Amino acid sequence: MSGRAAPLAPALLAHLLRDFACAIGHDGTLHRGIAAAPGEATAGAFETALAAEALTHPALARTEPALAGALVECLRAMAAGGTLVRAIGKLPLVVVSDDPERLDIRTATHEFFGNLREGVLHQRMRDATGPGVKHGGAMIEFRLWGRAHCLDVEDAIVEARVDRAPGLVRLTQVSAIVAPGRFGGAPREVGRLSYTYEIRAASGWLGVTVRFEPAPGVAPRRLRLITACDGISDGESFTEAAVDGAPVPLAAGMVTLCEGTVAAVTLRQAGAAGLRLELRPAAGAVVNAKLSVRPDAAAHWLVLRHGPEGADAVTVAEERLLLDHEIADPRADQRGRALGRARGRGVALLAVARRLALAEDGLAPVPEAERAALRGFAATLLAELRATPALAALDAGFLVLAERALGEASSPARLLALERREALGDGLERGLYGTALDQAAAIMALAELGEAGAVARALAALGIVTAPVALGGRRGMAELPAIAGMSAEDAASLALLVRALACVARARGAGALVLDPTAAARATRLGSLYTGLLDARLRGDGDGLAVADSALGGPASGAGQAATLGALAGRG
Repeated sequence: MSGRAAPLAPALLAHLLRDFACAIGHDGTLHRGIAAAPGEATAGAFETALAAEALTHPALARTEPALAGALVECLRAMAAGGTLVRAIGKLPLVVVSDDPERLDIRTATHEFFGNLREGVLHQRMRDATGPGVKHGGAMIEFRLWGRAHCLDVEDAIVEARVDRAPGLVRLTQVSAIVAPGRFGGAPREVGRLSYTYEIRAASGWLGVTVRFEPAPGVAPRRLRLITACDGISDGESFTEAAVDGAPVPLAAGMVTLCEGTVAAVTLRQAGAAGLRLELRPAAGAVVNAKLSVRPDAAAHWLVLRHGPEGADAVTVAEERLLLDHEIADPRADQRGRALGRARGRGVALLAVARRLALAEDGLAPVPEAERAALRGFAATLLAELRATPALAALDAGFLVLAERALGEASSPARLLALERREALGDGLERGLYGTALDQAAAIMALAELGEAGAVARALAALGIVTAPVALGGRRGMAELPAIAGMSAEDAASLALLVRALACVARARGAGALVLDPTAAARATRLGSLYTGLLDARLRGDGDGLAVADSALGGPASGAGQAATLGALAGRG
């Protein structure tokens, strides 16, 4: 792309500002931030931090000094409550697709996708690359005409719809429940069973409501409405379970978690950076909760058996919550903030640290009063990150880079943990949590530290795979970067990997990193391959340059555009 008439960085910045920059009124002040998706009136902390850090590149800092300062001020506003929150502004509830067979719905904290006509709704954390969890696998049990029946709900779906209301979206699937007639007669409809999922802009909780309406003249007995999550460990394994806070040991087979009423059932992935899934049924209706466990002791199918009372239509409900290690409270507050620690706090700290360094070197016009505020903000972020146990590698890596920019010493214990990968959940070699962002950040830090052995092990986990990808109704195969065989399609992950390998090349060129010939050749080859994959996603857009978030093309994302700006700022 270096043959383009316009330099890469200004063109990337032009598209970022046109499609993702947003003005946010917050606490009586107008702030300028970067949104996750085009047109959102929400400033995301991760997106804003990536853009602010990219603008610390000397060439961009000179051309956009006001913008660089505005983005850092936006980050300060996000941290006004004592911790950097995920977003401020009009918290989004974006319906990318309301086709029941190709759902794509996003909130400030989560993404939902799937096919209601097949009874499947996937949920994952916003901007995550893994599969998350699958809401599905529901069933119904009853006795009728002297026989017991246990029927699959999803095989009988006859209707699926998406309904919108202010601040929420309801997804409904309706099944016609049919059983053999009395005395072996013709099959007869027993009733209609509807499952409704309620996605809310102002809360990370997913509402689930199940309603059964018997057909006229039919009165099933011992009715059990079974809600479920299926294929729970299709991505990373959930290996811990608890009922009302009390741990339940897991072994292969069907495990009874509880008999009788329960307030909360919780499943967790191992490690500080794992996901947590919590189900809170409405009081009084649960008969029991069971969990199908695979031979490797990972949860597979979670079922809550509800026994509602009533001869006519009956309803049961529950609330479900998927959390990662960063969200402490998945609500919005009254000031329009998505609560819970932001992803990429280390990126925000590095942006502040490098802006301070530019000011001290006379490369950025930052008044002394603003410098003092930046020092205070840096100290707050630094203390918070240092106090967080088992930081994800995305934060740990950028924290090391920020400490060096601030002239601070990294603790020997943290450096040892980073080098040995203990704090990263073995993410360097095995990509345990499936994030290329973590891998890239760790490589950047370890390259700057000159840790040749750790960098070589990290490079050994990188590769390229040909994997299925989808965009809207389109499907295809594409070459993608991979960490221990797990692919990462999003542009932000690809861009940070390109940047990480450029860091390795610079450290080697400066003599600060001495790799063995095999690792050095691998770093050079992967750097060229990943750069080629990223270049292939760039497309002209008027006076700007956009980077498609999908390997199949399509629109950019705020994180992908900002991360690419940071990765390619020195090119073109």
